[in-house]
Amino acid sequence: MDYFKNIGLSYTGDYIVQGSNIDKCEKSEKLSAKYTELFVRKDGKESNIEDLKKVYHGKVYFHLPTLRHDLSNLKALTNTVIDLVRAGFHDAIIDASTLPLDLYDWSTSEEQEDYIRTLSNGYAQLISNGINLYIENTSNDKGTSYYGSRVEHLSDLIMYTKNTLFKNYDFPKDKVETSIGVSFNITKLYDNVGEYSKWFNILGNNIKLIKVADVDNAISIFDGILNSVKDNNLVSIIFLQTNNEIEEVKKKYRKFEYLINIKNSGQTLSLDSYSDINIKDDNEEYDFTANNQSGYSSIVIISMIIITILVAGVMLYIKFKN
Repeated sequence: MDYFKNIGLSYTGDYIVQGSNIDKCEKSEKLSAKYTELFVRKDGKESNIEDLKKVYHGKVYFHLPTLRHDLSNLKALTNTVIDLVRAGFHDAIIDASTLPLDLYDWSTSEEQEDYIRTLSNGYAQLISNGINLYIENTSNDKGTSYYGSRVEHLSDLIMYTKNTLFKNYDFPKDKVETSIGVSFNITKLYDNVGEYSKWFNILGNNIKLIKVADVDNAISIFDGILNSVKDNNLVSIIFLQTNNEIEEVKKKYRKFEYLINIKNSGQTLSLDSYSDINIKDDNEEYDFTANNQSGYSSIVIISMIIITILVAGVMLYIKFKN
């Protein structure tokens, strides 16, 4: 399997760190990333999503605000989905829920089933508007865990949503399978990151998207993840998740690409032979790494010489004029 055909960038940094969605798409275009994940801004800004297609020719996945477990924001999310579809974007990611895990665990079995059915009905309504939806496992937030943090939660949500699409929206089975899936964010497993194989075994080909971060600092785990993708014969898209400043994204992504290529070639995954980008590359961006500090120094020196000459010229002009 050629993993390199199915990789992309997931931008998690805010406007100050990574710029606008246009800036991010321009970066993905320069890096030839075929897939890009962008977060829908909750403040309603950057509404001209049609402009993204002018600068980026890859596929965009929009990460939606989380659907509340009482569906109180379903109408607003539906409007967002309709706007995305009208603009030609048909893929969205959403965190599983805002339902506190303690509340779910202490509920009766009937109440738990009602929570799942309610969420699944909400997902199905969003999908019925022409979007493909990928449910992502939740993470802890300020010490609170949410429903969707366990593999069993995702399995139930996918099953119930598929049944709802089939029974209530008359989706044929083949359309059901392409309309709903799992976005498996490895980084949200935290201390339990070693349990990723369990997720692959239970969810199987429901895992359509995979997100990883800092792969250069966790090569053995990344190698295991790629092995799980191969062993389960998945065609999942693998996103490198980054909150680095936009100028630093390139270095991270090039390392990510390098490791993918190493895996494709059947070699042992390692960065031992990797060299950081030097001077200028295909992005026409200057590299300020230690390897290239001499080049940077030269630019500074030349600039100082030019400024000195200009100042001297101005001083001579003033002197002769007086």
